[in-house]
Amino acid sequence: MEEQTSQKESSDLGARMRADWDRRIQDDYRFWMGDGVQDDAQMWSVGKRDFDILLSGIDPEWAKRSIALELGCGVGRLLRPASELFQQVIGVDISPEAISKAKTLLADKSNIDLVVGNGRDLSLIPSESIDLAFSFASLSSMPIEVIANYLRELSRIVAPTGIVRLQLYLGRAQESFQEDTLAVRALEKDGLAEVVTALGFVLESVSELKLPFEVSDAELGIHAQIVSLRKVGNANSTLSNEDLIERLSSQPEVRAADKWQGSPTEYLMAVSRAKGHLESGKFDDAKRALEYAVKVFQAAEPEVLQILEFLKNRSSNGSQALRTPATATATPTIEVLNGAHPREELFRANLQFVRERFPRIAQLLAELPSLPASEFSLRRGESGAVVLFQGDVALDNVNKPVRASEVWAERALSSPRAKSAKRLAVLGFASGYHLEALARISPKPIDLFEPNLKLLREALSSRPLREAIAAISSISVGVEEFRSTLEEKGGVEEIELFIHPQTQILSRPDVDAARNIFWAARGAHDLRPTVAVVGPIYGGTLPIMHYTAGALTELKQRVSKFDMSTFHKPYLDLYGFVKDEKRVDVLHSHFVEMLSQIVLEGITERPVDIVICLAQAPLSPRVLTELRARGIITAMWFTEDGKRFQTWQNTARYFDYFFVIQEDGFPALVEQAGAGRAIYLPMACDPAVHRPVALTDEERSQWGSQLSFVGAGYHNRQQMFASLANRDFKIWGTEWPAAHPFDKLVQQGGRRITPEEYNKIFNATAVNLNLHSSMERDGVEPYGDFVNPRTFELAACGAFQLVDSRSLLAPLFEVGTELVTFQDRRELNDKIDYYLAHPAERATIAGAARARVLRDHTYQKRLQQMLGYIYADRYEQLRSRQDSGPWKQTLKAASEFSGPNGLQSLFDKIYERGDDPTLDALVSDIKFGKGSLTDAEQRLMFLHHVRSQISYIEAKRSGKS
Repeated sequence: MEEQTSQKESSDLGARMRADWDRRIQDDYRFWMGDGVQDDAQMWSVGKRDFDILLSGIDPEWAKRSIALELGCGVGRLLRPASELFQQVIGVDISPEAISKAKTLLADKSNIDLVVGNGRDLSLIPSESIDLAFSFASLSSMPIEVIANYLRELSRIVAPTGIVRLQLYLGRAQESFQEDTLAVRALEKDGLAEVVTALGFVLESVSELKLPFEVSDAELGIHAQIVSLRKVGNANSTLSNEDLIERLSSQPEVRAADKWQGSPTEYLMAVSRAKGHLESGKFDDAKRALEYAVKVFQAAEPEVLQILEFLKNRSSNGSQALRTPATATATPTIEVLNGAHPREELFRANLQFVRERFPRIAQLLAELPSLPASEFSLRRGESGAVVLFQGDVALDNVNKPVRASEVWAERALSSPRAKSAKRLAVLGFASGYHLEALARISPKPIDLFEPNLKLLREALSSRPLREAIAAISSISVGVEEFRSTLEEKGGVEEIELFIHPQTQILSRPDVDAARNIFWAARGAHDLRPTVAVVGPIYGGTLPIMHYTAGALTELKQRVSKFDMSTFHKPYLDLYGFVKDEKRVDVLHSHFVEMLSQIVLEGITERPVDIVICLAQAPLSPRVLTELRARGIITAMWFTEDGKRFQTWQNTARYFDYFFVIQEDGFPALVEQAGAGRAIYLPMACDPAVHRPVALTDEERSQWGSQLSFVGAGYHNRQQMFASLANRDFKIWGTEWPAAHPFDKLVQQGGRRITPEEYNKIFNATAVNLNLHSSMERDGVEPYGDFVNPRTFELAACGAFQLVDSRSLLAPLFEVGTELVTFQDRRELNDKIDYYLAHPAERATIAGAARARVLRDHTYQKRLQQMLGYIYADRYEQLRSRQDSGPWKQTLKAASEFSGPNGLQSLFDKIYERGDDPTLDALVSDIKFGKGSLTDAEQRLMFLHHVRSQISYIEAKRSGKS
């Protein structure tokens, strides 16, 4: 009877595992089975990475003759590389959905057999028929009872002297329910050793699993490990499954039965996925993720339910305004009582509280113009508490704002960083409930950033807010003011940032900017990633690669620069061997693949954490996929016109971040093409290059003129500039026709001008012309949007420019006082005449442009912004890589040998340079030094000399020298 009960319970567990994994596969097989990857290419790459880690050291020749089995194969991400190593591979999984998907994905592999398991045993597999069995990130999420069953079955199916490789979690046993088919089970190491020995295995090794992200949790006492077993005998048949379970874990699993509400792990993973989508502005994806979370977990927090309700009722035009639940919209607004408006009385009382603590903010609030009656309203929920609405959007939980805010505050303050922080920064005032909740739990000062001053004014008329106002230490009302506040309060290392959810949705641009500022500063303080910058082979983007690398160096980042322009000549030389264009295209493709491999080898030799590619950088999809599989963050700065150059459609999916110079829906298109995030990031200047310079009379004569233009001879520029041939006009650059009038206007044979040379041209010219390129127009592009690098470079030089109108120009410069624009040929001529006649006015405008560009538009500013986005999303990943890398312990050890000439000083130099902590790197600085060697340097040189001698002798012995 007991045996029948046990079989029934195992059958029930199998049915639950099957149903749960079928559901996850149907939802998103990549997310639930592939580290949250975005596409199949990434999934295969990550699968190959994990397979190589798990099966490290397996003899390829032996594998060619062997049969392997993967337990918990999912959709087959490890089966593909396994099929290339083993003679035959069998994949077993409990989920029919997973097996069905695997059959589709692996249809091209004839040596893979796929089997649907039952969650109890491997009865379909003959005894002693498997040479190697393996399992990665699967066995450890099964109930302990199932793990014990499968360990016994592995003993049965593996051949004598066969191998088993398992990725398991070892350490302190965790509380878990049997029904949870996703929670990590930590096995006790000594107990596991006892069990596998009893099952006829020898435990050959246990090694730590290292991935690009944190997979162990030292605080919980669980550690991800690779366990290697070898079959040496038969299983002890007297050991029952209960015996195995008892040895594997001292924390018995219990059945939740009718108390089961769903897997908290599955729920939190889905909510985390939704959070990432929200922060990226992918509201539909966030809605689907939250719908899934609520579907699988019956105890979802009120905050999650509220945001889901908002997302379900988004306005049909796709704007970011979110509508309230139908029950809330039926709640009437607060009525006017006794002929006096209670909101006005509340506003006056609350404004007085603000004036006592923040007089400047009170003055700004008092000066705001009145708003349309429909823009804001107040409504009561079932608890009777008042909630502020902006249009149809509730700024707090409609029915229970106080309790929902308490839950939010408790969760926010539970993180280790929040506990150690000295101050709290909160983005969004809303109705103030969350501020009151934070203040009740924590005495730490709260710095508030409210992007919408109008909303703050209306909040003051919603309810008594003395407690909320008293909780605030400072108020910032603009992004730059928020930056200043962070700097004044002692630095972000002592501050933890919280974002009110509805504020995130309603004021996303300002919230993103504030998050960017915070995380850029936090990352700059805590992180020192190594950043690779990969430039193009040729073209206008080439200088930008140098500016980008230089800005990163100024920001104290560790930089590896891959200047691919060295390969431009051999790239062109291919035409000397093959004439047919199609064949040349094939050769160019192979050439780019070779360059990609060169970059990959360089990064393998000197590992990096982030790769920033400039437009047209020669990195192939294969190499980009491999970089991401290694945990390297890939970013593209696409500094081209995305409407004309549409290579982004094929490459976007290989980048975690895709920075573009166009807005108006373009980032959304790039994300639809597969980019992790697409973000507007305009061009900039490098003040070290683009600057006013003193010129000799000879230089002014050589480089100067009343009018000049630097750039390539696009069609619209030819059409526009031909009419200026009768002026003192010089054109510099390539691709101009040799015919009249350009044979007289184009200087020095139309060669490419260096940055140093065009800097002289800008400074020597009275009126610099800046016309953005177009292949379709005869003059100014009427729908032009992005702003070219030349605009910023001219401004940084203190040079006066006339630039064609662009839709994205006004937010960057104040037109009329910092820049002057034109819209057609006639206006250009009129303004040339006017400004040639008014040199003082030119100088004033040019000076204002230079001040603006140095303040807001340098490459250092842009790279700060870029890193801010990356740090905001990937801070923990980068911190984990940094902590697990070779430098942390090296620098700690070297600190014992401080002093200007000690080891610490030498290590600091190579760390700043981005090199690895090796003897060669240390000696490279010494070899080229001057003067006598310090004691530390003498010892290092001695060690280097000894190692060189040993290498020489070894080479002699082996006949290699």
